[in-house]
Amino acid sequence: TIKVSDVLPNLKEMNIDYCDMEELPDGLSDIVSLKKLSITNCHKLSKLPIGIGKLVNLESLRLTSCTELEELPDSITSLHKLKFLDISDCVSLGNLPENIGKLRSLERFNCRGCTRLYELPYSVNDLESLSVVVCDEERAALWEPFRHINSNLKVEEVTNDFNPVSLL
Repeated sequence: TIKVSDVLPNLKEMNIDYCDMEELPDGLSDIVSLKKLSITNCHKLSKLPIGIGKLVNLESLRLTSCTELEELPDSITSLHKLKFLDISDCVSLGNLPENIGKLRSLERFNCRGCTRLYELPYSVNDLESLSVVVCDEERAALWEPFRHINSNLKVEEVTNDFNPVSLL
């Protein structure tokens, strides 16, 4: 079999949109040159490969509207260059990895519409580069205790008539 990482060893950006896959191919984790990975509207996707933590150069991870995605693998905390994480409208996602605080380069986090996200792990205190969180009103209340620790943190509450262009 041909591996994407062998054919496109310098691939920097990958978009996977509106696919019917329940799982992503394991070989995706071998494309270590990736800086941006966008997986949107893949409504049957229920989990990410454990090896996603091998994407050590990843700076942006967008998992928008993956409505069956139930969790982020713990290995995601190995993405030390990650600056932007968007899990908006992942309505089945119930929690974040306990060690999400290891994402020390994370600057922007979008969890708008994550209606099953009821608590944040204590390690979010360690997200010292985090400056913007985009979320709905319920999730904004979760971030309130952490704003006292990180005075630079801006929590942007959005409503249903939110314009995603404002994130650019």
